[in-house]
Amino acid sequence: MKVLIWGWLDIPATGKIRGSGYHPLVTMIPPPELRPKPPTVLTALTDTRFTTLVTPLVVSWIYRGCMVVVAMMTVWWMLLSVAVMTWRNGWMWGVLGLAASPVLGLVLVLIVRVVCEAVLVRFHRRG
Repeated sequence: MKVLIWGWLDIPATGKIRGSGYHPLVTMIPPPELRPKPPTVLTALTDTRFTTLVTPLVVSWIYRGCMVVVAMMTVWWMLLSVAVMTWRNGWMWGVLGLAASPVLGLVLVLIVRVVCEAVLVRFHRRG
C-alpha cells in the first residue's frame, strides 16, 4: 500500500521513502485546498450562463421527499386496514390490506428511485 503526496513522492506503508521520481502509473491527487468545490444549489440558481445544472443537485431532495410521502401513505393504508378489520365481515380485507400496504410502499419507492436515476443518467450524459 502506498501513500501519494502531490504527485512526486511514493511513500510505502512502511514509511520509508523509496524514490523521489514521478511514477507514471500513480495518479496525481491534488491537495484539498486546490480541488474544485462542488456546486451548490444556490450557486447553480444564480448561474446566469447556465453552465451548472440545478436538476442533478435537486434530485436527492426530491427523492427524500417522495420517500417521506410514500412512508406516510403506507402508514395511512395500514391504519385504514386496521379500521376495516373492525367492520363486520371486514377482517379479511383488513388483513389483506395490512399485508399489501408495505409491498405497495416498496413498489412505489422503487418506481421513484428508477425515475430519479433515469433523470440523473440523462443529465450525466449531457454533461
